Amino acid sequence: TMGASGDGGPAREARLSSPAAVVVGAGGEVVIADFGNHRVRAIDPETGIIETIAGTGEATGEGALPFPTDVVLLGDGSFLVASWSPGQIFQYFANGTRRLVAGSGVSACDDDVVADPSGATLRLPRGLELRRDGVLMISEQGCHRIRRLSDAGLSTYAG
Repeated sequence: TMGASGDGGPAREARLSSPAAVVVGAGGEVVIADFGNHRVRAIDPETGIIETIAGTGEATGEGALPFPTDVVLLGDGSFLVASWSPGQIFQYFANGTRRLVAGSGVSACDDDVVADPSGATLRLPRGLELRRDGVLMISEQGCHRIRRLSDAGLSTYAG
């Protein structure tokens, strides 16, 4: 890991490590899934300053966000993040807290339909896309399939 040096300074001088995704928020902020630095970082559009908004920079331990691969910004100011390994989806809130949305932390391909997504296995979730109806589509790279997360639970959509 190159380290997450640069927080609080100009984004151009920050050290990113294998950025996996970038998304632009409604306010113009640029949000980056900084894969190798185990963080999600945001760049203020007015100042150009970069800050960590999720993850500790470590792959393990309290609050760790190992290998984030994608980010979905939600209308309420929170955001979803796919953690590639051990295979989990988290929702982060403006107050700094997070909740587990899907993935037990067991990397396997043995689930098809699971009513409680937090108990489901996910193997290398790579991409996230939120449909207009609120259903979250998940590209599950390790199992070569697309998963569908809705109020009914987590199910295989394709593959």
